[in-house]
This record gives sequence, structure tokens and C-alpha cells, in this order.
Amino acid sequence: MNDIRFHKFMVDIVLLLGLILLYFEKGTGHAVHEWTGILLFLLLLWHLCLNWNWIALCSRKFFGKLPLKTRLNFIWNIFLYWILCIMVFTGILISRVFTPGFNIKIVNDPFMSYVHHQLPKILFVMIGVHLIIHYRWIFQCCSLYFGKGSPRTQTLSNKESKELQEQKESK
Repeated sequence: MNDIRFHKFMVDIVLLLGLILLYFEKGTGHAVHEWTGILLFLLLLWHLCLNWNWIALCSRKFFGKLPLKTRLNFIWNIFLYWILCIMVFTGILISRVFTPGFNIKIVNDPFMSYVHHQLPKILFVMIGVHLIIHYRWIFQCCSLYFGKGSPRTQTLSNKESKELQEQKESK
């Protein structure tokens, strides 16, 4: 099993589930929404660190020899990252829990609130496209880690269990 791939996959799953949780702010309340947003942004930075070799390679080769699909994926990811940064920045500016907890005065700006509450609509479309772009990798990981015969789901048959038990008893 490739541990780094599994780690990346688990980080991606947590990011996706966390973003879905963030979308339902009314159900979670402001405190959970804000702290989850901050934690997910930190997890996003970890996601970027895990994929840094690809980011560095695409950055170096962007104006050189780079397949069009990879170049477009790279551009898409940059826009996705900036949308997330704007969401976090505006979220901090209009925070009701996080910034007051640090004695930071918040900005009661309706425009910032509007931007922060409209960006998720764009973000979820962009994440959907991001998932479509990476569907092969996602399916490979799902098959590898959760599919039939994977180390995480494989169970011993009755015959194998009996043989294992007999081996233990004979020792």
C-alpha cells in the first residue's frame, strides 16, 4: 500500500466533507462554522504541501513543455485556491466568534458578507470540476482502499480462519 497516496486521499476526503459541513452554517452555528473553516484552511495548506512536487513541476514547466490538460488543471487549481483564500479572508473579516475571541475588531461590511456568502456557489461548481478532472485517481484510490480484496476490507474466509487457528494451536 502506498502510504502517501492513502494520506493524500484521506486529506482530500476530510476536505470535501468539511466543505460540505461548512455549507450548512445554519445547522452548525457560527462557532463550528468559523473554527471548521480555519481548520480546513490549514488542512488545505497541508494538501498543497503533499502535492508540492506537482505544483513546483507545473510552475517550472508552465511556459515550456507541459501537456495542455495539465496546464489547464494547474490554472484551475490556482483559481480554486484563490477563491478559497478570498472565502477565508472575508470570513475572518466578518467573523462573529473567531476574531472577537482574539480581541480583533470585526468589519461589519455588507459587501464582505455578500462576497463570503456567494462564493460557495462558485466554489462547489469549481470543486465539482476538480473532482471530474481527477476522477480516475479518485476511483483508483476507492478501489485500492475500499474495494473488494483491499487490505482495509479483506476478511479471511472460514477455511483460512480454521487453518490459521490450527497453526496457532499446533505451536
